[in-house]
Amino acid sequence: MYVLDSLRDVYGISKVDSSVNDTVNALDFALKYEFGNEPKCLTFQAISPQIDSSNAKSWVSSFLAGYTNLSTLEPQNDFYKNSFKYPFCEKELAEFRNFFKWIKKYNKGDFVWVNIPSQELYVFQDSKFKFKMNVIVGTYKNQTPIFADYIDNFSLFPYWYPTQNIVFDEIIPKTIADIGFLERNFYEVLDKKGKVVDPFTLEWDSFKRDKFPYRIRQATGCFNSLGLIKFNLKNPFSVYMHDTQHTQTSRGLFKKSKRYYSHGCIRMEKPREFLNYLSPAKPVDPNFMIDCPTDKKPITIPLKEKMPVFVMYFTDYINEKGQLISKPDFYKLLH
Repeated sequence: MYVLDSLRDVYGISKVDSSVNDTVNALDFALKYEFGNEPKCLTFQAISPQIDSSNAKSWVSSFLAGYTNLSTLEPQNDFYKNSFKYPFCEKELAEFRNFFKWIKKYNKGDFVWVNIPSQELYVFQDSKFKFKMNVIVGTYKNQTPIFADYIDNFSLFPYWYPTQNIVFDEIIPKTIADIGFLERNFYEVLDKKGKVVDPFTLEWDSFKRDKFPYRIRQATGCFNSLGLIKFNLKNPFSVYMHDTQHTQTSRGLFKKSKRYYSHGCIRMEKPREFLNYLSPAKPVDPNFMIDCPTDKKPITIPLKEKMPVFVMYFTDYINEKGQLISKPDFYKLLH
């Protein structure tokens, strides 16, 4: 039986006990070393692993022969490599390193990593850093979940349908206080058939949370809370990534050092730049965000290839400059 702890400390060429001949244990170690473990606090996973076992089998053959090269199983990612410049932070960076091993299961070099504690979005192409942007994530009360998902389409000129909680906690109280709130904020009331209802004909203070026969919808345009583009995800939380209102107040939030303002969705500082990185199945008008049209019908456009999105929670991580960054545990998930 080989000693796992000693093997984990080995880098490069290592001599191992030639008496070791347990293929199952060797393969198990190879898979764990190469692909890590499921990240802590992960609440949902929509992406299916696509493990190429040939490397692991080759590694096991070398292992059983008495020699192995652990470095061949390491992620070839600069963020991962640069984490070893900080040997005094082994414990703090363990989850961060594990993440780059774990995503190898998906055999994808192109992916998006959203780090909640830093409120940033990183884009990778062929496993190399491409660009990043600030994002706005959920408040402490409305936390952005930790999940692995993918984008397979996006919507131009999206409607926004507030959740039932938002409707009753925010919109209805403001409507009761001032019926003009709905019109000023471009909200429409729809019945079960999707027809627009005159809000002045409704008794707003009589509605109950579990007996509300209408839907609230915000019209399309630059004033829409989702902005002009929404990147659709496949999770059960109704969480997606999107543009924001084209106002100085909304855009100004991206410049703040703390950006915990959303109901859980991920607002993007540079949605147009992100769209340029994707592969739409059909062309998109390059001026669609400049013209800022109103009353446009939503358009959903598929992608040629799905884009994996990993929304993670690392208070200690390495940035694109190879620097160790530490952020507060705002959601208090690590205590």
